[in-house]
Amino acid sequence: ISENTKKDIIKFYGIEESKIEVIYWATTLKPPQKKVNLDLPKKYIMFVGNRGKYKNFNRFINACTPLLKDDLELNIVCAGSSAFSKEEKKKFEEEGLGGRVLHVRFKDDEELACIYSSAICLVYPSLYEGFGSPILEAFSCGCPIVLSNRSSLPEIGGDAVVMFNPEDEKSIVNSVVEVVYDKKLRESMIKKGKERVKMFTYDRTIDNYLKVFREISR
Repeated sequence: ISENTKKDIIKFYGIEESKIEVIYWATTLKPPQKKVNLDLPKKYIMFVGNRGKYKNFNRFINACTPLLKDDLELNIVCAGSSAFSKEEKKKFEEEGLGGRVLHVRFKDDEELACIYSSAICLVYPSLYEGFGSPILEAFSCGCPIVLSNRSSLPEIGGDAVVMFNPEDEKSIVNSVVEVVYDKKLRESMIKKGKERVKMFTYDRTIDNYLKVFREISR
């Protein structure tokens, strides 16, 4: 699903390069077509998906805590996955972020698209991804992306994102600040993202799979 995954397969399994085809995924998510009833703050950055270890959520929160303390209007919205644990809630309270880091469930793609499109930006701090579907989802919904520079993520994000070192809290927050407070930059990123997502279509995905099937069935 990415050149990076291909390299990992070669490295860890010793598969011959000639036996591997890279076929990118796409997204079916579209910009919101109607207003949905979600209780979202007026000003927020977005985190999406599960918050497991490699997703780097704790470091992301640590990096952005000073920013939220400086800008009392800014919030973090975490979309999808499970509700916050007792430990997470305790951490937020101890840092003075109670009510500023929110978990929002969505029932369908329309609600997810609304969360993307209303966010100042998506922050995707993952340490490893085989592909990174939220990148395409955000592009499609006109949401700027502040992105980890690891694994497949630069490959998918291209020049339409602002990247950071996900193991460096200063790098994370500096990149977030750059995007949050520069409207012209965000407008440029949105435009580039809408062009870049056109490179990833399921028509192309299907055609590439069919090509492989035809070749191996000869």
